Amino acid sequence: MSEIDIEKYFERKNEMLNFVKNNKEIYNDISAEELELAIELDLGLVLPVYKTPSRLSQIFSKFEIYNNGKDYYLELVKLLEKYSFLEGNVCEIAAGRYPRLAELTAPKIKMNGGNLTIYEPNIILSQLDNITIIKDEFTKNSNIDKFDTLYALKPCEATITMVERAFEEDKNLMIAFCGCDNSTKKYPKWDVGKYWADSFCMEFKDRYNDETEIINWPSSTGIDTPIMIRQNSKTKVKK
Repeated sequence: MSEIDIEKYFERKNEMLNFVKNNKEIYNDISAEELELAIELDLGLVLPVYKTPSRLSQIFSKFEIYNNGKDYYLELVKLLEKYSFLEGNVCEIAAGRYPRLAELTAPKIKMNGGNLTIYEPNIILSQLDNITIIKDEFTKNSNIDKFDTLYALKPCEATITMVERAFEEDKNLMIAFCGCDNSTKKYPKWDVGKYWADSFCMEFKDRYNDETEIINWPSSTGIDTPIMIRQNSKTKVKK
């Protein structure tokens, strides 16, 4: 099945280009020109969805041009809802230039009586409805006391810190890994032919077996990197 609805793509192509052009100064780097060129040349029509640069896929999702089951932002929202992770005080880490995932989760979190905070130093927006924006990197010193849940989509460099803190401080966790190699001496890769995420997930599965769940993306997405889930003690009791 095609990943993009071709008819919708061309109907909304000018809208997408105008969105990028109107935010050029806020992007404040070459990425705006790259995004314009990618849309002008229709590169999104030939790239696999999860290999499309996040800055571009966020826009495609915003303008709803992905076919059913191919928009991984929507699919991750479904998983967050399934685990009741869109309740209470929620934090998204590495939300991206255009925080598409937060845009989708914030109304649901508000409806459930909760609050959403996002960490993203390079966000192009200064204000979002029902979202607290922290324009900083997420680090081992970031205060997460008030959060019930941490979630992230392809957080890359923030991955290790985010996962370690969720386990150490009893937080709900959902992290959808990218395909990057974030190897360290503490968390090496198995071998050249494996995603680093696979070995990292198994390390935590071995260490925290009862607390760690590793799942796959829905087959419709075609994504083969893992998703790690942890439920805090309060969520487990509630279920």
